[in-house]
Amino acid sequence: MLEIIKEDEEMYRHYLHLISCKGVGLVTSVMLIVFTDNFKGWSAKKMASYCGIAPFYESSGSSVFHKSNTGGYSNRRLKGILTQAARSAITHNPTFKQYYQRMKAQGKPYGVILNNVNNKLLHILFSLVAHDCDFELDHEAKRALRA
Repeated sequence: MLEIIKEDEEMYRHYLHLISCKGVGLVTSVMLIVFTDNFKGWSAKKMASYCGIAPFYESSGSSVFHKSNTGGYSNRRLKGILTQAARSAITHNPTFKQYYQRMKAQGKPYGVILNNVNNKLLHILFSLVAHDCDFELDHEAKRALRA
């Protein structure tokens, strides 16, 4: 798989941006590149919905509001791979570890936190490709210093 990706310069650059994030490896990055056709025509929101990790809210007026849930129709294989990447990111990536601990302190269930990390990770990965940059820890602080 990696040899095929290395043949295309743009695809290989996207691959390198994706694996710069701790928790994301060869399988996750290749699956995202394949399913998004090298990130052409897909947004992070569309992909989150396709993977079944985007929350859907049910409300009507001011009196009817149901808890958010994820759609039952999703690409289970891709969702599973993203979930494994999210678990790895929680363990090895300080950004996601802090997010996990903050949500746990708020009393959120593990499944909800994991789904949130999935969604956050997916949005960050799409942002890395869109901005053509690698993952940086404390990117907000570094961006403030540059400005």
